[in-house]
Amino acid sequence: MVRAATVVPYVEAHDEEGDTGADMDDSEAKGIGAGGPVGPLVEGEGIRVVRPGSKDGETPQGVLGVGAVSRETVGAGGIFMARHRVPPGAHSDLHSHTNCETAVYVLRGRGYAYGGEDMGEYVEAGPGDFVYIPANLAHVVGCPAGGEALEYVVARDAPGEVVVTLRAAAELQIGPDGRMRDA
Repeated sequence: MVRAATVVPYVEAHDEEGDTGADMDDSEAKGIGAGGPVGPLVEGEGIRVVRPGSKDGETPQGVLGVGAVSRETVGAGGIFMARHRVPPGAHSDLHSHTNCETAVYVLRGRGYAYGGEDMGEYVEAGPGDFVYIPANLAHVVGCPAGGEALEYVVARDAPGEVVVTLRAAAELQIGPDGRMRDA
C-alpha cells in the first residue's frame, strides 16, 4: 500500500527589503541560502526536505557552506551533501577527507584544485563539470580572482564533514589568481 505524502507548501522567505536572496551577487555576501532561518529548516518525516538558512557557515576546510543532508540535519547514516561557495581570490586549506570519496558538481563560477600533499596536480572546472576526489587525497579548492564566486554541490559517502587539515590556507603559496607563487 502506498501512503500519500503530506505536502508542505514552500513559502519563500524574505528579508527586511523583500529580497529572497535568490538573485544576489557576490558583493551582497548574505550567503547562498534562499532566505529563511539562519540554520537549515527540515520538513517531512520519511522523505526529508532541507531548506538552507540565510547564512553561510565556514566549513572545517575554510570555505563557505550550507550543510543540507547530513547526520546533523536529517540523521543520515552514510551520505553527506552540501552546497559550498568559494569567493573570488580565495582558496581552502590543504585538507583531506578521511576514508570517504567526494563528488562535486559545479553550479557556477570557475574553480581550481591542487591535489596531493605536494600540490603537484592542478585541475580546473566550471559550470556543469563533475569532479571526483578519491578518499584521503590531500587537496585545495579555490576560485581565481576577477570572476564570480565558485558555487558547487558536494556529496560524500560519510554522514558528515570528515576533514583533516594538513596546512592552513594562509601557509600555502597560492596567489589570488590560483597559481603557485615563488617561495
